[in-house]
Amino acid sequence: MTKRIFLIPLLCLAMALSLHAQMIGATGKTYPVTADGDRYVVNGFFAYEGQADRDIFAKALLWTVDNVCTTMHDGVSSIDYEGLKFTCDLRLTSVPGTGQDNLFYCKATFQVGDGQLLYYISDIVAQSSVLFMKRVTPLEKLTPEKKESHKKLFDDFVAAESALLNKVSHYVTSYPLSPVTHWDNIVNRNPVKGMTMDECRLAFGKPRLESKMGTTTQWTYTSSLKLFFKGNEVSTILR
Repeated sequence: MTKRIFLIPLLCLAMALSLHAQMIGATGKTYPVTADGDRYVVNGFFAYEGQADRDIFAKALLWTVDNVCTTMHDGVSSIDYEGLKFTCDLRLTSVPGTGQDNLFYCKATFQVGDGQLLYYISDIVAQSSVLFMKRVTPLEKLTPEKKESHKKLFDDFVAAESALLNKVSHYVTSYPLSPVTHWDNIVNRNPVKGMTMDECRLAFGKPRLESKMGTTTQWTYTSSLKLFFKGNEVSTILR
């Protein structure tokens, strides 16, 4: 009952806070937790002028490949290339220097449309020494209005997800994306000669192994898929 009472006023403020999150996000600051029904989420968008939707999507996915995936698309649960949408599993840690030592697990969905990168972070759970035996606890079960330790945990999560979202936004703004001209091959995960490294990472994710032989770079994804690059483009495919 306490949780429901706590969430009711948040529900009333959710729309205003969501707009506030969007405005703050545009300046690279913080992105507060809001209520969506009976759960906590972080949602909003970044707007990018002068960038095509596909390029925004490509950069957001490439950032995820580099920073979330261990190999291939591990950590990305779904990709809709045509709808310019993907969902990934995040493991966030406390921001260094804050004196906190917590872990947070959540899902993040990114979708692009009309020059905007929309983000929706949900299914947030916390693992912390302030909780019983470092158990994983949904954010909805915490009572920050009653316990200072829970409030600090909320603030720590906001700092962690804000740091991540700021990095994503900066990457989309600044990454020098190679021209993406093989979208059909990316969607069908069909490698062809001439694909760039960025296009291959969009299609297949992070290679399991990378090696160099003179001027040739080899990316190994599986025993049945190896790509060889001359410069930035695929020159040989072993399947």
